[in-house]
Order: sequence, then structure tokens, then C-alpha cells
Amino acid sequence: MAYIETQIEVAQQVKTTTKITLAIGMITAGFVGISLFANAFLAGPIGRSLPATDTNPPTVRLQTPLAHNVSGIRLLSVSLMDYSSINHATVLIDGKASYRENNPKSQWLYFLNSHTLAAGKHTIAFLATDSEGNRSVSEPILFIVSN
Repeated sequence: MAYIETQIEVAQQVKTTTKITLAIGMITAGFVGISLFANAFLAGPIGRSLPATDTNPPTVRLQTPLAHNVSGIRLLSVSLMDYSSINHATVLIDGKASYRENNPKSQWLYFLNSHTLAAGKHTIAFLATDSEGNRSVSEPILFIVSN
């Protein structure tokens, strides 16, 4: 009896829209049907295998255009996407890490404060690292600070 209750709990946990009915005369068929259903559902889509680990680097892209001449504070929107989760994102100013955020959202906002930079040419790029350690850097963008 405990086995039947366990199988019914599994079916309820996967929130199926199929109604499962067990009749006393169909106990054997019920065991097989529920077991196959639960195993197939928990294993994922039929014919599709999931990789053991994520080996693909994240995608990182600046969504907000950055003016060639920058002064003051600019809000930049960065898109971060990955098969697993993004562990951290880093802002690179002139190739050096200037800010790092752990567990950023997929649409990440960064405030660029030009007052912290010397007047002249600079580059900005964004580095994303996923939970598996895969890394990706956006294309560096050239801008000129004119405070």
C-alpha cells in the first residue's frame, strides 16, 4: 500500500494534467503505468539527453549604446545569458577589473562614472563567468572621457 501512495505522490509532485486512477483489479497495471510515467517525466524529454556539465561560455552584450564622448554618469544595461547560471560579472575599464557583481540578473545595470576616470580615451568591456567556470568577454568599446 505504501508503494501505491508513493507512486501517487510522485505523480502529484510532477503536476501532471493526466488523471491517474488505480482500481483494485488493476494494481499491477497501475504500478507499471505510474512507474513508467514518473520515470519518463523525471528523466526529461524523450530522445533528448542533457549534458553532464555546461561547457559553453556565457553570452554577454552591452544593450545600451555608449556615446563616443562621455561625461558624468551613464547607466549601461548589459545582457547576460547562459545555459547554467551566471556566477559573476565584471566590468573591465582599459582591460582592468574595476567592478565585480556576484549573481547578477540576466539584465544587469551598471553606472559608469566618468569622474573616476582621467580625461582621454578609454575602453569598457564586460566579463561574465558562469557557475561552471566558463568565461566570456564582450567586445571592448572605445569612449572618450571629457569632464
